[in-house]
Parts: sequence; structure tokens; C-alpha cells
Amino acid sequence: KDKFRFQDQPDLWEKEIFYRELLGLAEERGYKTGWAYHQYKERYKEPPDKKFNKSAINCSDKTRNWLKHVWIKRKKAEMKQMGGWR
Repeated sequence: KDKFRFQDQPDLWEKEIFYRELLGLAEERGYKTGWAYHQYKERYKEPPDKKFNKSAINCSDKTRNWLKHVWIKRKKAEMKQMGGWR
């Protein structure tokens, strides 16, 4: 069971906070805003609502942990494709 999945459908405000945190992290790392868009879309399987406030906020530990989880998952998939660790 994936501990990063939601038990219930998150509220719209929770999604907005998550998107704004991604925007904050993108700004912090020097990424374009499209990066936040695609990370949001990966998590919720839908694009961010156009009505969301687009001002960046500081990223929470929960959001950082989710991103770390995604990064590790991607790296493990890459390693599996290449036949394991080298």
C-alpha cells in the first residue's frame, strides 16, 4: 500500500496548497512553473485548477517527502530497466 496516497479525495484547498508549495519549490530550485504543473498532474491525474492562486509558498515537509518518494521510484524503475545496480 502506498503511504502517499490519499484515503479520501482531498479538498480543493488542499490541492491548491500543494500546487502553491510546488511553485515555491520550483522558484527555490530555479525551475520553470511548468515543473510544478507536471508534478501536480502526476499526483492528482488532472491539471491544476485555473482558479488556483499562483503565488508561491514555502514547501512543507510532506510535499518534499512526496517528491523524494517520486524521485526514488523513478530511479528504481530506471535501474530495473538497465538490469540492476551497476
